[in-house]
Amino acid sequence: MTNRETAARNMSERTLDAFLAAGLLNELKGEDTWYGKIAAAADALSLELQATPSKLVPFLYCALNREAKADDAGVAAARSVLQAQWKAYASAFPETPVTIMRAILLDAVVTMTARDVDSANAAALLIASAAPNLDLGREAPVWQATFKTLTDKVQQRAEEMWSVPSRIAIEPPDLSALEAVNLAVVFNEVNLGALEADFFAAAGPTDAKNVATNGNPQWPNSFEPWSKAFAPLAAKAVKKAIDDVVSIEEDQLGLKEFSEALSSTIGDYVNGAVAKVAEAAQGVDLRSRLLWWRQASYSSSATSSYRKMNVLEVPALMAFDYQAPLPAIAPASVSAFLEEAVHDFLGEAAAAEATPLGVWIATIRGSAHAATLRAKLATLRFSDGRKPLIAVLNDSREPNVAITAMTVYSPQHKVAPVEFARLVFLELQAVKAASTLEARNAPKAGS
Repeated sequence: MTNRETAARNMSERTLDAFLAAGLLNELKGEDTWYGKIAAAADALSLELQATPSKLVPFLYCALNREAKADDAGVAAARSVLQAQWKAYASAFPETPVTIMRAILLDAVVTMTARDVDSANAAALLIASAAPNLDLGREAPVWQATFKTLTDKVQQRAEEMWSVPSRIAIEPPDLSALEAVNLAVVFNEVNLGALEADFFAAAGPTDAKNVATNGNPQWPNSFEPWSKAFAPLAAKAVKKAIDDVVSIEEDQLGLKEFSEALSSTIGDYVNGAVAKVAEAAQGVDLRSRLLWWRQASYSSSATSSYRKMNVLEVPALMAFDYQAPLPAIAPASVSAFLEEAVHDFLGEAAAAEATPLGVWIATIRGSAHAATLRAKLATLRFSDGRKPLIAVLNDSREPNVAITAMTVYSPQHKVAPVEFARLVFLELQAVKAASTLEARNAPKAGS
């Protein structure tokens, strides 16, 4: 979407309008000019997000956080862009209008996600993990509509990746490249003079001009000695004449070009066929892995059965092991599969017992079984601003303090094991999706 296309969007399509319609932007005082300024700021911020996708996570968490303050990194970023678009901003808003800044952030995110499915997936996963654990108040309908827009965009791609086709259609190879290779051959004429000289040499010691032939030392009247010398010399002369006519240079035949074209055509065809087979088999492979994992009840990261773990260790480790082989994009049923697996493993009573987030985090921090999980998370780098709950696992502060300082969650918020597993799983998938965006935007070697 270009700047012009963004600016030309129908206003009813904007996420900002949803905030406005819900009565959440009353600070605009009905001023259309002011609305135009914040819309322009949101468009500019979406371009910044596209260039620096690592900001997607803190921007979206800030937009979700109704408790956000003026010094939040996301609020500060939105304010900076708005001030660049609106020189008289400070006179209109003596104090930072945090809700407007959050609306700008969400609108910018939605605009960014309209450009590609990977960013839409990352945003949808972040909302899916956080929204059920937050009080969204009057903003809830806005977030529900946003989430539906994002998931509708992602779901078709997810179903395609996870589908199991009944047959695999592979087109015949394209041989048009071979048709352009010229295999025309022009044969040489027999060199009559050379053949005649060679026959003179086979016939006797001198030719018609009495010039030595350096060939047969005998004349025909010597009979047997002459015939024994004549036969091989004459055969050699004939062979040489024939070889000179039919010997064709490789370049003249165009064999090198033909070989290269044929090799490229066959290589491309085989690679394409293998890719199609692999793509078609991916859904089967993924489903098989997940069924095996569920039946085995074994943690590959902890090299231990889940049955040997503390009940408070199991949900996070099941979520971690479950997501490890998965692509970032997956249908909603994949999350539901995990929830059912956790529920069935723990049983009805244990699966229903809610525990504060602070206790969940403290347990995983002290778990020897979760060492691989913590080590993996330690390699991740998050931008300034609010972070996923899983980022707290490697923070040195007391869990409740870290959760309050780093995330959008309350450490006292209680969730059941199934809910905690779902939260961890969706955050891990969101981080995976965001990492894909960052890798795509990373400068190429030598550029």
